[in-house]
Amino acid sequence: MGKTTVMEKLAALLPGPAGFVTAEIREGGRRTGFKIITFDGREAPLARRQPGAGPRVGPYRVFLEGLETIVVDSIDAAISGRGVILIDEIGKMEAKSSAFRAAVIRALDSGSDVVATLGVSSEPFLAGVRKRPDIRLVEVTRANRDEMPAGIAAALSGGPERGEHLGRQVDA
Repeated sequence: MGKTTVMEKLAALLPGPAGFVTAEIREGGRRTGFKIITFDGREAPLARRQPGAGPRVGPYRVFLEGLETIVVDSIDAAISGRGVILIDEIGKMEAKSSAFRAAVIRALDSGSDVVATLGVSSEPFLAGVRKRPDIRLVEVTRANRDEMPAGIAAALSGGPERGEHLGRQVDA
């Protein structure tokens, strides 16, 4: 179980979370891209191994449309409703979108509870998020990943860590 699985299990424990997870797109046993899946059931491509214009991260062409529509909408709706916002992930691909970056900052500044996975890259936006004083960084490891969803859910429902942001999670 990695960071996305932690987020999916956490979402199942929370009443009506907003936000999204990313999932691999596999064809013939090979990863060919990633898609965004919001917790209200919308999907959009995030990146694919294909030529064409637009931003790139490694071999992947990044599609900003889904980030800039369904993801930003989901984050903004959660901010308005003061719901829990789950963001999987704040990474190099997602950071290519200025609208997504702005939505993440709005979420972090809003006072809403935010749980996010944060890439370990030194990309400037990720580094800036990592340096925020209101971020609590917790690494997902083989030792803590099974208990993590329940622990985060308990903290969000009134435990001693209520109101803190949980940020960096890395693949186990």
